[in-house]
Amino acid sequence: AWVDGYTYQFKFVVSTPDDVAEMEGLIGALGRDIPRHKILLMPEAITLEKMRERSAWLGELCKERGYRYAHRLHIELYGNKRGT
Repeated sequence: AWVDGYTYQFKFVVSTPDDVAEMEGLIGALGRDIPRHKILLMPEAITLEKMRERSAWLGELCKERGYRYAHRLHIELYGNKRGT
């Protein structure tokens, strides 16, 4: 598999805890020991309100399970605008 021969990381955009369960199923289906620090989870959001709502539970989940959290800083700084 390509994960055996290349440097990699996985990034998943997450809306709900069900998305995390689906991601864990996909990773498990690879049949490889994927280190959790190579998995980044980002909250799906186009508004600051929604991002903050999802960031709260997703950040905690990442800490609990050892995943990396990927923040949507451009939404925090500029809102949902192209080119930022």
